[in-house]
Amino acid sequence: MEASEHVGGDAPGDRWDVANQLIATTRDARGEDRSRALLALATSPGSWWAALDATLRSQSWHVQDYVPGLTDLVAEGRADLLELVVAGCHHNGRLRGAAVARLRAHDHPVADVLLALRSADWADPVRDAARAACERSLTPDIDPERLLVIADLADAIRDRVRARWLRERLDDLVTRLPDPALTRLLSDARPRVRRHAYRVALAAGRLPVDRLVAAALDDPDNVIRTVCANAAFAAAPDLSVARSLLAARLPLVRSEAVRLLARDGDLAVARAALADPAPVVRLVAQVAVGKAGDDPAACYRELLARAAPEPGAIAGLGETGTAADAELIAPRLAHPAARGRAAAVRALVALDAVRAEQLLPLLRDPSAAVVAQAASALCGVAHEISEPLHELLGAGHPVPVRRAAYRLLLVRDVWRGLAASLRLLATADPVLLAQARSEVDAWPRNPGPRAYRQLTPEVVAELRAAIEQARPVLGDSRAELLHWCLRQDR
Repeated sequence: MEASEHVGGDAPGDRWDVANQLIATTRDARGEDRSRALLALATSPGSWWAALDATLRSQSWHVQDYVPGLTDLVAEGRADLLELVVAGCHHNGRLRGAAVARLRAHDHPVADVLLALRSADWADPVRDAARAACERSLTPDIDPERLLVIADLADAIRDRVRARWLRERLDDLVTRLPDPALTRLLSDARPRVRRHAYRVALAAGRLPVDRLVAAALDDPDNVIRTVCANAAFAAAPDLSVARSLLAARLPLVRSEAVRLLARDGDLAVARAALADPAPVVRLVAQVAVGKAGDDPAACYRELLARAAPEPGAIAGLGETGTAADAELIAPRLAHPAARGRAAAVRALVALDAVRAEQLLPLLRDPSAAVVAQAASALCGVAHEISEPLHELLGAGHPVPVRRAAYRLLLVRDVWRGLAASLRLLATADPVLLAQARSEVDAWPRNPGPRAYRQLTPEVVAELRAAIEQARPVLGDSRAELLHWCLRQDR
């Protein structure tokens, strides 16, 4: 493989190897190999350049035959762009300064990003020369792709002592960019770069309300959606924005839209939001409905009268209803949607109306989320569980079911839980082994007088058999210690 193929890229496997490959390419490659290396550098992100700079500087102290005659090549103006890159990242400040002087004559993305990098150099002459060159290139007509790399670089070196200058120049440039270039910057894939660009553009008044609404609805980054939504709310007092943002993905944005519209008297929006999937939106809607003189719980009861109410409506009744509403919620444990069944479990917990016989069937639910919710709820009433949970530990059951059954077994009965843990340890169960080992390692411990009153001869016999089954894993001393723990006369 040619050395140039290792240069550049988003995620080099080893930055030291990449630096050495770049040095080797600069020293030995010819023709197309050098062109490919430059292309790779030109398409590398700014954060990669920051790491390369530090690595090349370190390598320049130690690598033999770094680039023979590099100083003379730069001084005499015979160095090509690839050699200027290596020289521009050298530990010798005079060589970096000479490289900066030569880079100013190159109209190339690699030259631009290296000059931006050197604008934060610790040597005053190098830094001043690089900044003067950047002043000429950081103009509104800059190529958007070059700007993206430099913006990413500015973010990557933001903690360097002398990096503020570059950040400030870019901030000023953002306020003057033509719309197409600004749009390209705001659509960059790197969230940190995009967030900063949005904040600067907002402060400069570059973003109209319709663009803010679009970003609040569609941007993949939660921070940007929140910032743009807040700015849009502030920019449009006529509530048109609030109506648009009722469809926002962020619950906080939807809740603010509901609050503003309800405050303006639009209670239909608040009633519709009672069944929102997000608790914060439901809370705002419940408060608005309550202030209008209606009972949110009564609204939820009407919603639950439907054949398949929305999960948010089930959850809402749990938030606003009473224990008597458990009769309305319990049938929703068979809701056709997993979210509906999980919401019903949470609602019963909220109303303190959990009954073990109602939730036990959900331990076999096809949805892992429902199984987990049911297990959490059953932990509070584990003493009511009469079903032999150890049957659900078998390898034929789905992993979420086995984990839930084991969790409940430990909560319900300390001795049966220990016996199950020992059997899992003995069979090296691939799913529950780590948890079982941790449980066994917690012994000896004192589970309390009540637990010892449950230690019947039948339970003792089961435990002793489980200890013997696990003896090859436990070792003799550990096994005897566990046998001793079962003695009630100790």
